[in-house]
Amino acid sequence: MIGTTFFLVMKDIFKDVMAYLPVSVVLGVGVCMAYLIVAKSGRNNTDFKMSELIILFMLSVYLVAVLYITIFSRTAKDLDYYDLSYLFLTVKRSPDSVAGMVENGFLFVPLGILLPMAIPEKFKKFGYSLAGGALFSAVIEGIQLVTHRGACQFFDLLMNTMGCAVGFGLWKMVHTLLQKRK
Repeated sequence: MIGTTFFLVMKDIFKDVMAYLPVSVVLGVGVCMAYLIVAKSGRNNTDFKMSELIILFMLSVYLVAVLYITIFSRTAKDLDYYDLSYLFLTVKRSPDSVAGMVENGFLFVPLGILLPMAIPEKFKKFGYSLAGGALFSAVIEGIQLVTHRGACQFFDLLMNTMGCAVGFGLWKMVHTLLQKRK
């Protein structure tokens, strides 16, 4: 079952990359250009760190990709579907259900890494990053419920939030190691 689940996860992750990547990159460049314009007009010091721009670009590309994967790649269906079932019921369903849960977790790992890098004043604290991931996930689930583009599932929210927590943990480990090296 693990091999089947892994194959399903990889297949789903990479099937639509070329559909959202070009749009994500273009919008990421647009966000960075807007940031530069605002930064130059709003600061006395026109210096900026290239690392800030790269992280902002990565966060923008990531956010557009997630919105494409979870909302815009789907067609509206004539149903009101929400699922508040518990985790143990979902796991018993099929390898596809398990793969979907794993994908939801993986999908938010980059958010847990990028939030504290992009906005360190707020998101370098675990609680803020976790809340940011949960809020972004809740917004996606709400949009899916209202637009009928996907199922609004409680465990999507839970797995997304857990993925964000894992990402934050990875960021924190690397950040701590880098701080010790200095």
